[in-house]
Amino acid sequence: PGDLGFLVVLDVLRNWRLKRLAMETKLILWLNFILWPTAALGFLFLESSNPETLGRMPFLHRLSNSLFHAITVRNAGFSTVDFSHVGSLTLMFCSIFMFIGAASASMGGGIKVNSLGALLAASRAGLLGRPNAEAFGRTIPSDRVYVAVTLVLLFFGWTIFSTPIIFALQILDPNTMNTLFDSQSALLNIGLSTGVPTNLTAAGKIFMSLLMLVGRLGPLTVALAHLRRTRTTK
Repeated sequence: PGDLGFLVVLDVLRNWRLKRLAMETKLILWLNFILWPTAALGFLFLESSNPETLGRMPFLHRLSNSLFHAITVRNAGFSTVDFSHVGSLTLMFCSIFMFIGAASASMGGGIKVNSLGALLAASRAGLLGRPNAEAFGRTIPSDRVYVAVTLVLLFFGWTIFSTPIIFALQILDPNTMNTLFDSQSALLNIGLSTGVPTNLTAAGKIFMSLLMLVGRLGPLTVALAHLRRTRTTK
């Protein structure tokens, strides 16, 4: 349950009624019900004219493949098309969803759907002039918003830092968009690739492996730092 997280699945299994679900569960479900169709329709629209990916498939196959990638692009990294033939605009579109990633308490990467929800709630509160971020009638603690901002800046900074290095460590004719996509996929632990790793030098492959490790430990480090600060305050 990458896009949902184990805690959300357990909460849904224990509490079938919507009113009994935790605020975090409602937020994750609500955002996923928006992200899934948005990603599917975008992928379908952008790749339907590409004969190397969806273009030669019947409509139902194109639709099912688009739905499949709408889910896996944020956590599993499985693909039924060759991403080395996917258009640059589609790669940019998919990068947005890779950056968002899966939910907390899951095996997926990214800044987490929870962080996106906290940032959206904080933005809404700012626009409405409210002192606190709220979702489903509950207040989101300010430290949760701080953690979300930290994760966004952390991943964004590492993407800016790592992409030029991976670009420079390629052997033949590096492609900027492919390099950016693969760098982000490695950092966010998604697993999709346009083929950049096969074009890397030995140093480049080592650096990309370290990038995956940073992407896996980054959110955990932020969470542990937050937990330690909370305990110290108490």
